[in-house]
Amino acid sequence: MAPDAPTRAPQNFSERSFYLREFYGRTLALALADASLPDGAAIARVLKDLEANHSGVLVLVPGALEVPALAGIPLLEDIREPLSARVWCALRASSAVALELPPHGFVAACHRAALELGLRKLVWLDELGG
Repeated sequence: MAPDAPTRAPQNFSERSFYLREFYGRTLALALADASLPDGAAIARVLKDLEANHSGVLVLVPGALEVPALAGIPLLEDIREPLSARVWCALRASSAVALELPPHGFVAACHRAALELGLRKLVWLDELGG
């Protein structure tokens, strides 16, 4: 049997539109490990776009990291396991919620949170633009 013919992307295809379709009505996490990264205005624009897309965003921050773009976003502090009830209740009230995780073992804590909450995607934002 011959393989299917490759399909062409529509002419108006963009990576942004692809991800907005992928995350429509779903919740994802952004992990911010460093206060200087990335540009706060860029984060604010992404959060606004995702809110308009009916997407929930859980912003994972280590300890008391202050990110100017997160001003006005509810911050859940010192939550012990399980996370589910408080996080999902907060996301019902706001399209974006910040969750403070322990700074030591932050990567593992992000992984656990994403798995426990069944999030669609965990995006790690770092100084190299990842």
